[in-house]
Amino acid sequence: MPRLDAIDYSWGRPALRALMTNKIVAVIRYLTGAGKAITPAELRQLHEAGIAVVFCYETTASRALGGQSAGASDRDSANTALEMLNAPRGTPIYFAIDFDVRPSDMKTVLNYLDACNDLTYPARPYGSADVMNAAQMPGWQTYAWSHGVVSDYAVLYQWKNGQMMGGAPVDYNEIRDHSLLGAWWPSSMTPQVCTDYGAATYVVQPGDTLSHIGTQAGVAWQDIYEINRLIIGPDPNHIEPGQRLVMPPSRPQMPPGIDWQAIYTVQSGDTLSDIAVMTESTVAQLVAWNQGAYPTLITNPNLIQPGWLLKIN
Repeated sequence: MPRLDAIDYSWGRPALRALMTNKIVAVIRYLTGAGKAITPAELRQLHEAGIAVVFCYETTASRALGGQSAGASDRDSANTALEMLNAPRGTPIYFAIDFDVRPSDMKTVLNYLDACNDLTYPARPYGSADVMNAAQMPGWQTYAWSHGVVSDYAVLYQWKNGQMMGGAPVDYNEIRDHSLLGAWWPSSMTPQVCTDYGAATYVVQPGDTLSHIGTQAGVAWQDIYEINRLIIGPDPNHIEPGQRLVMPPSRPQMPPGIDWQAIYTVQSGDTLSDIAVMTESTVAQLVAWNQGAYPTLITNPNLIQPGWLLKIN
């Protein structure tokens, strides 16, 4: 069975606590549709919870049959949406080809994707294995219409639809290549530059083990293996000199009493009661979880400061 480390959803909004409990690394969110598209507030909440965001664009399932003209229009709309979110340049957009493409229509679909492409926000396909193979670029594959085939071009694989998580319908996804995913990671999770390991990758040296690499980089060896499973293979104890490994992000130092299981960074104007509602907890619980790091919560729970890192689960 594929791993569950990412989900996509539309109108419903699963509770953040459920995403954290299920160890969801990233969510795929729409850029279109009233009530369906991601908002700046939702983006901020996901990032504060340590969850990365991948962006997709879809108006209608068979929109790609509109070819080049439809692609150019969708490119402009999608780019405008990402600009409004202040997304980093180079963030890809997965454009949906959400139907079973006939061979006779594949050229039109590829023309649509070509027109969607942009140097600022590159286009990538969402669709079946046939679409991935025809486009020959990193893509988000669905199991639908794929007849059990998973394309080598699939960096993200949607393997089960219509599930429930945190009170909302979601689809299950597996991240097959973190380095090519193109997610917008929270700023607190960007790879940290360190003397021996560079900004984001490490080349295996003779005598290295994942445990040794993880200790030196300040990350768990299991996280290194999870990201590089396709490179390393089934045995995490067998790595070879010369392999270039993508390094998971290290975490900044937490105040005493707080870990990274689930945290929220207090924003200007926040109140403890607002945070309790948003995270499906109570003020009393938040005080109990965080009084070790912020003792003033015991005597004055209404006084919190922007920048505080609160444990929420």
